[in-house]
Amino acid sequence: MPPLSFAWLAAPSLATRGAPAASARPPRLGAHSRSPPLDSRLAPPLPRPALHFCCPSCGLPLSSPSPPHELRCARGHSYNVAKEGHVHLLPPSRADPLRVQHDQRLAKASRSFWESGGFASPRDAVAAEVARALAAGGADGPPRLLNAGCGEGAYLRRLWEEARGAWQLCGTDENKLAVRYAAKRLRGARFAVAAPHRLPLEAGSVDAVLSAFAPAVGPVREEFLRVLRPGGALIVARGGSTHLEELRRLAGAAPWRPPKELTQGFGENYCRVRTKERVEGVALESLLQMTAFVRDAPPERQAALQRVVESGGMELTVDVIVSTHRIWLGTGGEPC
Repeated sequence: MPPLSFAWLAAPSLATRGAPAASARPPRLGAHSRSPPLDSRLAPPLPRPALHFCCPSCGLPLSSPSPPHELRCARGHSYNVAKEGHVHLLPPSRADPLRVQHDQRLAKASRSFWESGGFASPRDAVAAEVARALAAGGADGPPRLLNAGCGEGAYLRRLWEEARGAWQLCGTDENKLAVRYAAKRLRGARFAVAAPHRLPLEAGSVDAVLSAFAPAVGPVREEFLRVLRPGGALIVARGGSTHLEELRRLAGAAPWRPPKELTQGFGENYCRVRTKERVEGVALESLLQMTAFVRDAPPERQAALQRVVESGGMELTVDVIVSTHRIWLGTGGEPC
């Protein structure tokens, strides 16, 4: 295997930048307003900063010395690059043993689910919408996408297939084991263990942010807007009201009541995929371990679900909403 290269994540030297170093918390992008049709605003595309990870201690760009086994900023903070290719950029904190165990179980179940087949339709829908959004965005150079909350990388691997290596892909997640799995499976992308509310990227440096079945976008929306360039796209994939409804009934969980949707008519694009997929064996057992309302079900309900696994599996409703929101600088208001 050739040595790992961080060439496209390496920052230019301070001498060639010709400007003061960025602060630890770069200014956030302004609010955004609805304006003329998309095509009228795409020529010429706005320039993007160089794409590189930033130091979680001071916010300065991290570059890769030779040999590329660590990333280092101009103030001397350094971070080891793991043999799988990812870097840990979470601020130091005391580990919670219960959280660590939960994250490890979730990462292992997720890896097993996707390796056993998983759901094809959501990944295909997301890949198609990302391709459309990037093509419409008029990127200045190879498109750059961040998958925030990438987990073990299933969606990024599908995007790599879609682009055939033509896109620059980054993934971040707080789950250390999941990021390790993702980096090991997809050496063509760049991965960091990082929090969604403090992404280790420079302001305006990516063309699209994908949030697929990650925690609620609301609390971290401003951070997503910060790393997106004007003209970039926020693409969100989440479950619809009937997603996994068969499992909900068996687990005794309350019906899913998603928030009222303002997406259709307000976002740039909106699509909904509803289908049935049969899940059995290892894939079903892993899905049960991944699903919060199953983990929270009473013991008798969990036993009933386990009997379904042993009896040959079940057909499940897959209901996924994918929406795209284009980001522009304006005088106020919401993303269009």
